[in-house]
Amino acid sequence: MDVLRFEELARKQTPAALEQAATLYRGDLLDGFVVDEEPFEQWLVQERERLRELALDCSPGCCATRALETVDAAINTARRLLTLDPLQEAVHRVPDASSRS
Repeated sequence: MDVLRFEELARKQTPAALEQAATLYRGDLLDGFVVDEEPFEQWLVQERERLRELALDCSPGCCATRALETVDAAINTARRLLTLDPLQEAVHRVPDASSRS
């Protein structure tokens, strides 16, 4: 059920929905769950990649929204997203609210 809700929120692309989606995504689908069956493992790998990409697609908008709220919130969101993929340039480039006049 969390996956369905996550997908729904991620596709809305509103600031509130992106924040909720980022909160729901806590890592790879069924992390640590192993079934030694090739078709299932192939499906699981594909689903993990698809969901991770969806989470990363939300990241720039989510971080920018958080940066408008508070610096601490933006930093926490960015750290969570960079844990998923440290090479997310868009997350590294989110302007911090303290640099605004």
